[in-house]
Amino acid sequence: MLKPAPSTWPLADGKGAGRGEMPLSELSPDGWLSHEGAGGRTFWHHKGFAILFTLGEVYRLTAGAQGWKRHDCRSLLLAGSKLHIFDKGSQGEVKTVLDVASGDVAGCTLLGSGVLSLELRRQRRLSLLRSAVSGTDDTTKERKLYFFEFTPPSLAATFQQEIEKRQRSGRKPSD
Repeated sequence: MLKPAPSTWPLADGKGAGRGEMPLSELSPDGWLSHEGAGGRTFWHHKGFAILFTLGEVYRLTAGAQGWKRHDCRSLLLAGSKLHIFDKGSQGEVKTVLDVASGDVAGCTLLGSGVLSLELRRQRRLSLLRSAVSGTDDTTKERKLYFFEFTPPSLAATFQQEIEKRQRSGRKPSD
């Protein structure tokens, strides 16, 4: 038996700080899709959001001596040109918001078997030590590489295609 769709979705600013919630009542009721995941959990997606991968479907991976290791579970929300990366284990706390169309996602590569690498350009996190030593506020962008595993694996290719569409939409013809 399917549970009802959520009534709101959390929003965040570009630094991951919460800004309240977006009312989902404005979205068409017939646009909701759901499926049951492991343990009877219900996962929701609205066609109005390009792609929504919810908790339990995306794992952040680390490379170990014996291959990939699942580090934590995260939610990813791709809505418009924004990619929201949630804190580990959270569907409400956004860690990072990136603008895919403006180049915050420098690379998106399908590695096979449902594993996708994302190279991100994000604001460097302020280091108190670095700031104290240099006497400046270092706000340059840093590159960060993430590996995510999607379940089922076919979702990784879909996600990559959606990222690439948004990257193309942000480029000028001369790029």
